[in-house]
Amino acid sequence: NLILLELDFSGKKPQSPKIKKQNNELAMKYAVRGFPTIILINEKGDIIARTGYRRGGPAKYIEHLKKLISQN
Repeated sequence: NLILLELDFSGKKPQSPKIKKQNNELAMKYAVRGFPTIILINEKGDIIARTGYRRGGPAKYIEHLKKLISQN
């Protein structure tokens, strides 16, 4: 029930000026300060949770995300 959007800020992959501008606007809008940044947003684009790396593998991470979603 989530859609993954991955934005590349590394500068290692060539990007058009349009994509760079779009990524920078999103970084400013969502106050991205470090990488990786994981932000869960609703259908309106409002932040419902912020998180980051978690130990324990995919199953534990999915459990963590479900908990964050259920709190909103």
